[in-house]
Formats: sequence, structure tokens, C-alpha cells
Amino acid sequence: MAIVGDLTAEHHISGLYVTMLLDSLAVHLSTTEVRDLLTRAGESRSLEELHTSASWSSYEEFKRLLQEAKLTLDSRPDVAVIGPASRVTLDSEIAGTIQAFGSPAAVLATNTGTNPLLPIRRYETAELGPNEWTIRERFVDGFGPYPEFCEFVAQQFRMIPLFFGLPEAEVTEEECQCRGDGACLYRMRWADVDEETSRAEYLEVRAQQLEARLEQLQDMITDLASNERYEDILQGIVASTMTAVFASAAVLALEPRIGHPRKIYSQGLTQAEAAQMADDLLEGGIGQDGVNAVPVTSVRRRYGVLAIGEHGGLFTSQSRNILETHARLAAAALDASAALEEARHQATSAQTLLELSASLAEIVSTEEMASKVVRAVPDIIDCDRVTLLLDDGSLQGPGDRDFRLMASYGYSDDVAASIKGRVFRSSEVGVNSEYGLVERTHSSIDHVATVSAPIGVGGTTIGFIVVSVATEPERLAITPRLADRLKGMAAQAAIAINNSRLVDQIRYQAVHDILTGLPNRALILDRIEQMLARARRKEVPVAVLFVDLDGFKDVNDTFGHGIGDQLLQSVAERLSVVMREGDSIGRLGGDEFIVLVDGTTTDLGPELVAERLLQILRSPFEVEDATAGPLSVTASIGIASGPRPSATELIRDADIALYRAKAAGKDRFIVFRPEMLEAAQMHLSFDLGVSNVLPNR
Repeated sequence: MAIVGDLTAEHHISGLYVTMLLDSLAVHLSTTEVRDLLTRAGESRSLEELHTSASWSSYEEFKRLLQEAKLTLDSRPDVAVIGPASRVTLDSEIAGTIQAFGSPAAVLATNTGTNPLLPIRRYETAELGPNEWTIRERFVDGFGPYPEFCEFVAQQFRMIPLFFGLPEAEVTEEECQCRGDGACLYRMRWADVDEETSRAEYLEVRAQQLEARLEQLQDMITDLASNERYEDILQGIVASTMTAVFASAAVLALEPRIGHPRKIYSQGLTQAEAAQMADDLLEGGIGQDGVNAVPVTSVRRRYGVLAIGEHGGLFTSQSRNILETHARLAAAALDASAALEEARHQATSAQTLLELSASLAEIVSTEEMASKVVRAVPDIIDCDRVTLLLDDGSLQGPGDRDFRLMASYGYSDDVAASIKGRVFRSSEVGVNSEYGLVERTHSSIDHVATVSAPIGVGGTTIGFIVVSVATEPERLAITPRLADRLKGMAAQAAIAINNSRLVDQIRYQAVHDILTGLPNRALILDRIEQMLARARRKEVPVAVLFVDLDGFKDVNDTFGHGIGDQLLQSVAERLSVVMREGDSIGRLGGDEFIVLVDGTTTDLGPELVAERLLQILRSPFEVEDATAGPLSVTASIGIASGPRPSATELIRDADIALYRAKAAGKDRFIVFRPEMLEAAQMHLSFDLGVSNVLPNR
């Protein structure tokens, strides 16, 4: 049962009756007088609100309005409650629908039982002879009759022949509920007059009604072509359907489809009632009792159902054609909307992909590249959140790898910070669908649907683009279009990320030793300069340990450079193990290593580090060549601490101390003292002088 306002629909009276009454009053009263009449009747709605067939009035509201109209017009004996027939027939919305029956008899024979415009009345009709009928009407229990209503109804019957160019009918109320009878019995007679003037007037009225109907349809078609908000168009079609068939309610229920949820457009119903009616129509079909419904279908697809309320419309034999016309308009609107949506999305996608391609051409880090990709995805795919996972290169079993979350979009700052860097196993990410996408949520974040596309380079999956929605999971239903767009984004990301990784690799190799992976001379010098700057700014001690292996040349000469390289890699690993947080290690070249000790708190700090380094290097090293056996090496260490003007000077002093450690027997450390520099300079001057006096050879 439809609900309108605070009352059920069967306890209401159609606004069409109010409209006819107001039209009648407007013939004899000014607009101001009509508004005053409404005020006296206790009507809170405006004249404009009442003057529409889509509105409904309660029994009491209509009773007060009729009684006040009767009092007002009683002061004018020459005026009936309903005014001149010509005014009503020309302006009434119902005229075209009535005229479609062809004769007054056909109108009376079609509708019996319940008048949907007046659900609180029941009536029966009977044909007594040519152009003579009886109509028996009564109020349902709980609603009492009153004379003004009986007079109003009699006038409606008088009008019926006028719609067909015939004289007004003669109507006599032979029985009346107001007089204690069980029902109101009206006897109705009319004459067939074949006068050219009357017939011409009828045809003119008919033409005007058809023109008005055609103009209404043209206006709706114009809206289809010009209005980009198809929701407004569909709601307008529902309202027009309800008005055209004089129904108590109308519903347009659209079936859910891939990428789109179920949609409901209604009028005359609450949201809950419209949803229930839509469920019944979409699940049970259109052939339900008490419902007049037609499918909304175009050559492209079936969209849903258009239906009028349970009271069915005033003239059900005419309403189906009207419903079908409006259903075709709704289908055309949906076709146009789908085409427009696709065109817009294609244009947006092309523009976004073009901008993304230009953006990805910039030489940036892999992390920056990942951020650019996730920001571009929502412009291509309808989603709420995006993450990008990349392979970190570590193996966790046959075919199972780790993927680290590199960048995200659509999360709060706190959530984004908490999930960044999170690692997922490839087996945890999901399984491939028939479209090559992944259909399983990858995290504990609340998602109703998650789909991802693998990022592949050279036949290997290096990561995933993951898109998620927090509501309406059908937005991520996997379709060929979604698959093409998501995999297209993944292909662009693959090229860009592969390029950025190559750039990262080049940058890494520029400042790292290829053999050991430790910082090389360029990076070590830069770090020493930064360390010295911090030391001057914060007045904290710093030190450099220059480490050189003892006897490394013998290993190379005896076992070859391959074994020597293995030994250097093992030494680098051991040195890295004993480094404290904040310290760093690098390789200058050959068997020379540099250890930076930053922020030591006591003068013995660097010495303790040096002692640990010497001790850990004394244990034998295993190498792959079994003939070589475990190799034992030691190291000599020179320590230079305290501020210096430059990194090269600090390394120079550590190198001088290293020379003293070698000279003192190796496998030890020596701390630089200023007099060591003076001795070294004197030794250098002596060597230069000797070379100058030697004879040429």
C-alpha cells in the first residue's frame, strides 16, 4: 500500500479533482479571492502546490475545500460548483485520456469497482439503454457522505459527454447516502447530437489535447538530447508517467549490472516502499497482480521495469500504451547516458594516460615513480584507494616472493604511514581471474572489493597495482573494459618502474663498490665531510679507521684474484657485523677499507672499535675453492680522530697511522699523533732530495 505524507494512499483524493475544482472557481473568482477561499478552508498549501494532478488531499482537506467553495458560490445563484464545460474540457489533463475511449458509454463500461483517483469510494455502473446508465457509489466504512461531495460527483458525470462534443448529460441523484440510503445512485442520460458545430468543437479539443501530449513528449526528447544529468531525466519520466496515467504512484526500477548498482526512481512512495516494489518487480517479473508494468528495453540491453502503483491508473486499458512510450524514453535516456559516460571516460582516460606518460618520462626514483602511478589510477578506474606493491627480490620458497607496499592513494595520512613498507607474500596477494587480474583483498584495511593487476617485466611479475572500493563492490566487477584499463596502467607502470630501477641502479653503482656493495671512495668522502660538519656544529668527537689487510697480495698471487675477491666480500660482511648504529663502512679500493666512527663519547671509543675489528678478522675465512682451504688474514688499522678542515686530511692522518701499524708488526692499530705528520713530511722531503741527486739512467 502506497504511503503519501502521513496517510495511506487509499485515504487520499487525487489532485486531479482539486485541479478541476480550482479551474471552476477561477472562472468566477479572482486569484486573490481563490487564495482567500483556501485560507478560510484551513489550507496550508499554496495555490500552485494544489494546482497539480500529482498532489493528493486527505478526505478532511477536500471536504473543507468543497464546503468553503459551496458557501462562496452560493452567494451567486447563477453559478454552479463546477463552471462552464468549455473551460474544463479545454484545460483538463484528463481530457485526452477520456477522449481515447471514443464514447461516454465506453468510459462508463471500462471502470468499475474502485476509482484510483478516489480510493475511498466504491462504484458500480449499469447500462439501461442507449445513452442511459446508472452509477451506484458509496463511501467505504469510516468515511461519511456530505451533500457538497454528492453535488460535485454529479457534476463530473454531467461533463463526460462534453469531452466527445456532445451536450452536457442529464444527471439525477435518485438515492443518496446523505439521506440514509446505502449508496448514492445516479441516473445519467445524454443525447447523440450530430451537429457540425458540436463535432467541430470536439475535434478541436481533441486536436489540442493531442498537440499538448506531443509537445510534452517533444520536451522530454529535448531533455534527453540536452540534459547531461540523466538522473533528472529519469525522475522526470517517472513523474510524467504518473501524471499521464493518473496513477497514485510510479516506479522505475533499474537492474544492477556490472559496474553499476541497482537504481530506483519513484514518486508517490516512500523509499522503503519503492525498494520493496522494485524487489518484487525485478525478482518476480512484470506480471504481478495489482501492478501495471512494462520492461524498459532498448536494442542494446534490458535495463529494468517501469510500473505504476497498485491502484493501477484511472484507465488501465489506456495506461499500458502510455507506460510503453515512457519506458522507451527511459531506455533511450539510459542508452544516451551510457554512451556519454563512455565517451567522457575515454576522453579522461586518454588525457590522464598522456599526462602520465609525460610525467613518467622524467628521471625520478622508483618510489617517486610509484607515487605518480597510484595518483593517476583513480582518473582511469572508479575506485576509492590504490596501492602499488613491488618485488623486493627476496625468495621465500619455490615461486613465492615478497612484495613491498611502495606507494598508496586514498588513505588517511596515519593509515598511509602505517601500511607503507608492509610486505606481502605473492601467495597472499591473490589468484588470477580469467582476465588476468587478481580478485582478493591484500590487507586488513576495510574493503568491500579489491582487484589488482600484475606489473610484469621480461615475463617476470615485479609487482601489483591494487585498486579497492569501500562501498558498492559492483564498481569493481571485472569486465573486459576494467581489465583493459587496469592492465594498461600496469603496462605503463612496468616500463616506468623498470626505467627508474635502472636509474636507481646506475646511481647506486656510482657511489658503491661493485664487488662488496659498500660505499665507494666518492660516497665515503661525502659522508666524512657531513660527519665533520656535524662534529663542528654539535662539538662531538669523530674518528676514521683506515683498515688494510695484511698479506692480501700473497692470497691473490697464490690462489688467484677470484679467491681474493671472495675474501674481500667475506671481510666486508664481517666488518659490517661489528658496526655500531651510526657508524658506517666503505671500501676505498684493493684491500683498503674505511670505518667512520661518529659521535664517540670517550677517547677510547675508536680504539674499542678497532680492537673488535682486529679480533673478528683473525678467525679463518671459508672460500669456495676447496684446495685453498680456510684462509687466515689479519689487518692493520690507523686511527685519526678529532676535527679536520677536510675529509682528505682526516683520511691522510689515518693513513699515516696505518703506515706506523704496518711498520710496528701488523695485526694492530695505531692512533695518529701530530708528530707522525711531521715525521712523514720529513721522510717525504728526504726521498725527494735523494731522487734529485741520483744520476740519470
